[in-house]
Amino acid sequence: ISLIILLIVIFLSLKKGNDMFSPGKAFLGVWSFCIFLTEFKFSGFQHQWSTYSWFVLLLGLFSFLVGIFITHVIFFDKPLLSISSIRERSLSINESTLKKLLYATVILFLLYIISFTVEVLIEGFVPIFSARPDKARVEFGLFGIHLLVNLQIALTFLAIEYIALTKKDNYKKKLAWGIFFITVLTFAFLLQRFNFFFGGLMILALLFYASRALTFKRVVVIGLFFSGFLWGIKSIRLSRYVSEFNYAISKMRFGKEYAIFTEPYMYITMNLENMAHAVDQLDRYVYGVQTFDWIYALSGIKHWMADYFHIDHREFLTSGYSTFPFHWYYYWDFGLLGVVLLPLLSGLVIGICYYMMRYTAQIKWVVLYSVCYSLIVISFFTNPILLLNFVSNIFVLWFVHHFFVNQGNVQLKVKDWHT
Repeated sequence: ISLIILLIVIFLSLKKGNDMFSPGKAFLGVWSFCIFLTEFKFSGFQHQWSTYSWFVLLLGLFSFLVGIFITHVIFFDKPLLSISSIRERSLSINESTLKKLLYATVILFLLYIISFTVEVLIEGFVPIFSARPDKARVEFGLFGIHLLVNLQIALTFLAIEYIALTKKDNYKKKLAWGIFFITVLTFAFLLQRFNFFFGGLMILALLFYASRALTFKRVVVIGLFFSGFLWGIKSIRLSRYVSEFNYAISKMRFGKEYAIFTEPYMYITMNLENMAHAVDQLDRYVYGVQTFDWIYALSGIKHWMADYFHIDHREFLTSGYSTFPFHWYYYWDFGLLGVVLLPLLSGLVIGICYYMMRYTAQIKWVVLYSVCYSLIVISFFTNPILLLNFVSNIFVLWFVHHFFVNQGNVQLKVKDWHT
């Protein structure tokens, strides 16, 4: 069933005039692929799911799709812009607006580099150069200052946005490239891969909707380079523990000649397995501790609450893979009610961002949907919207585009509409 759904999504995505990055297609494609792989049960850590586990998992996915469908109904009688028209209007942003975008990028870069330097000086080490990089990357970071360092996602995104939208190849574009590479290099010293992966998905969506830079050849080349970059970070930080992730420790049931597929398979499937197992084991709810984690982190009571309520994020794990799908946290908080309402609300918000982008062609909606697209793709792995460092990046991007890069009311012509 999952394979059939996946093939239908691929077929519809490849049809001329269809948007392969739309929320419904992206969500169905990602989840049908993940469930398809999970059902092979190639690892000894996997188990047969109970009917209730299937019900909870699929209920959250269905609720999310219902939220997207509601926005589709809301915008059903409104003409939508074609992707090519959105690109044209993004590339026609005036020079004064782009100048504001560059100023915002430079200011954020100065804030980032100062915070990074202060944090390194106070901590006294950099994870990549420490004797135990795997341990150092977890211990590195000072609350408050590290939150500013984590704005690396918004910073690299804004730099690429300016590069993609500006027409002139001058010193300003070179400055943006310099900001991008310095930020990537310095943050790579912290050995944090997830930020790069999440930010890379955002940039991919931005380039698809707001530029003509994406070609098949470029996507393949950059994709291979980016994968090698992430693998390099991991090989440094896990050099002492590679054996824990190899073929034997993962209890794989396929031949050793396919051992190279062990790690990607486990990273995709164990999230779903963790949720299926945890749903059957859960005997109490925590009523908002997970959903509003970023608020508690901002107030400074996050760890106190975890200790007070004896919340152990690893109590349901059966292996060394410790992540869960996006809607597990809603179930842990509010049970079935949380799995119904909160994914529905998530789908509703993401759908609004998408259709507002297709309806107005404003760059701020392109940016917001780029964030939403990343949340969709990563939804099988975790729920970044619950974490303070990701909420802060979203806030910065919204703030910059609402107050500095605001296009106002875009004047549209009849020829631009595409229903």
